[in-house]
Amino acid sequence: MLGGFSGAYTAGTYTSCYFSDSTGQATTDDGQATLETDADMKLSGTYSGWDFATIWEILAGGYPSHR
Repeated sequence: MLGGFSGAYTAGTYTSCYFSDSTGQATTDDGQATLETDADMKLSGTYSGWDFATIWEILAGGYPSHR
């Protein structure tokens, strides 16, 4: 892995996965995980379908974490 990774694992399947690449070596996603900038990984709007009202939160300058 080149950078940070966020996603969901349910019933043996990874979904809604995102990763960042601080090395600049990754050029695209692989269809199962979406490449995002480090800055975008810190924005709730990046994570389509994630529930930031009750399950997830992003503290100032941070990445998603469970509430």
